[in-house]
Amino acid sequence: MEYSDLRSSKTGKLWEKIGIEQRSGVAVPLFFIYSRKSIGIGEIPDLKFMIDWCLKNSLSIFQLLPMNEMGFGNSPYSSISTFALEPIYLSVNEIKLEDKTGALKKIDLKPFGKQIASLRRKFPKSRERVNYNLKQGKLGLFSDIYSFHKKNIHRSVGLQKFIKDNKDWIHHYAGYKILKRLNGMQSFEEWKTEDKKISNKRLHEILEKRKSEAISYYWLQWQLFLQMSDLKKYASSKNVLLMGDIPFLVSRDSADVWCSQNKNYFKLDKYSGAPPDMYFALGQKWGMPPYDWNKIEENNFRYIKQRLKYAENFYDMFRIDHFVGLFRIWTIDKNSPPEKGGLEGEFDPVNEWDWESQGRKIIDAMLSASKMMPCAEDLGTVPDCSYRVLEEFGIVGMNVQRWMKDWQGKFISGDHYRINSIATVSTHDSSTLAGWWESEAGTIDKTFFKMLCNEKGIDEDRFAQIEKELFNEKRSAGQRYFWRREVNSIDYLVHIIGLSHEEAGSFIHLFTSTFEERKNFLEYIGLYDRIENDTDGKNITAEVVKASIEKIKVSRSIFSIQLLNEYLSESKKFLKEINTETYRINYPGLVNESNWSLRMNQRIENLLK
Repeated sequence: MEYSDLRSSKTGKLWEKIGIEQRSGVAVPLFFIYSRKSIGIGEIPDLKFMIDWCLKNSLSIFQLLPMNEMGFGNSPYSSISTFALEPIYLSVNEIKLEDKTGALKKIDLKPFGKQIASLRRKFPKSRERVNYNLKQGKLGLFSDIYSFHKKNIHRSVGLQKFIKDNKDWIHHYAGYKILKRLNGMQSFEEWKTEDKKISNKRLHEILEKRKSEAISYYWLQWQLFLQMSDLKKYASSKNVLLMGDIPFLVSRDSADVWCSQNKNYFKLDKYSGAPPDMYFALGQKWGMPPYDWNKIEENNFRYIKQRLKYAENFYDMFRIDHFVGLFRIWTIDKNSPPEKGGLEGEFDPVNEWDWESQGRKIIDAMLSASKMMPCAEDLGTVPDCSYRVLEEFGIVGMNVQRWMKDWQGKFISGDHYRINSIATVSTHDSSTLAGWWESEAGTIDKTFFKMLCNEKGIDEDRFAQIEKELFNEKRSAGQRYFWRREVNSIDYLVHIIGLSHEEAGSFIHLFTSTFEERKNFLEYIGLYDRIENDTDGKNITAEVVKASIEKIKVSRSIFSIQLLNEYLSESKKFLKEINTETYRINYPGLVNESNWSLRMNQRIENLLK
């Protein structure tokens, strides 16, 4: 494939619009940054500082993690609505009301000064992790502002237009929020019968009966709409492309699933997830329900098209989360034991010959609905048809530096990356480069290795001996085995395991892809001789981070987009201040306070300096 081929692809007109040229960018979750004015967490106007930072560093793509309203676990990928935006990101400083002429003006914050000051004290931004209890405090503040200005808000022409333009989703969203409160914040599957599966008539009655509460939800979403629209205008004025992230799935307990029951868009007897692999031995069980694509197709993919049309108000480009799930998704029975993870699953559709046709239909529907440039997150277990379809459609996938290896475990030159790809050092679901180097490079997953041994009939006593002879006990912390240096050949490996080369194929693959990982990586980035062959050295250097980013920026990929964390890691001072093992955005498959809460160690204004 050549760059010019993008022009003749199915997204050719979109490429002509943004220009077929190599671009660099940055990826940021909004909770990661904050400014002097923001309260407790990053807020939408803070992103203008990031646009300025992009400009200073010759970056022309700014990628955001999902901005959808979060559900359980504060995960932006398990939202309670694929339309509604997250209120915690709303800036009180930028809330606007219409005056008598219909013009929008900022509200007077003086009546709420003490309340704002109290929130700032209670939720300081100096801590490494966001305290999401902040959300209730900010919602209380917004509720008081709404009550104070209720009369003007109810007769707002701008708000009425917003409600009318978004009638396909916003009434169900407000109804869901109202009924969730009335049912003690339980999942909708636990609600009383008349609320669990609702008719349009009853929804209308609830919205009329609780009109003021419904309008408060409409108003909050309108304010979020205004601030995000303003951000897009600002980015456009600076010639920076905004990339949004559209979550592939939605929380089981969400307005989308609740209101779609009559249409059966979701398979509620299943959970979505990912099959087992060498990084996640038990696979993954995410909890969100898979789609029934046949039912969605019967309605001409209207649900998918509406989501993209709304997102188009805010973004120039969009990332298709879990792109391979458009072809087939790993599904696990709802009653499968939690300890089994994603082991007891199967692909849906089951038949491989159905995958490509399903994916093509969905992607065609997406392209017909939006003028945004699509980008694909094609990671994990990728079916062959995915690569063909991406090339034909001219959609970029992802090439993650640490996973780009040949069969011998050598890192692949950027000259061999796909042209239609985003070259990246890490993702929000992985460790950072520093975390990988210090805790993962040259290691294998313990659970995966034990499963391989069980499959070969190796008993516990023999396994204990193998473990002792193959792995460095001191370095093998947590869930990772670190190879002993004495294990320096395949012959030595199979001798210790006690299998023939043919029987030990999976073990050999693990060994060749990880044993010399540090050495191979240093050779790849051109630093092996310069740092004295210290491939066992635990601590990464800023020099290694910088060389890795510089290496990936000269790949063939049309885009190079790095997490802000990675750019910051080019600083020696920054690396000294953080715990590289825990300094990451998300641990897939886990629900804890560390996920989706990481915060930068300084204000965004300081970064601009």
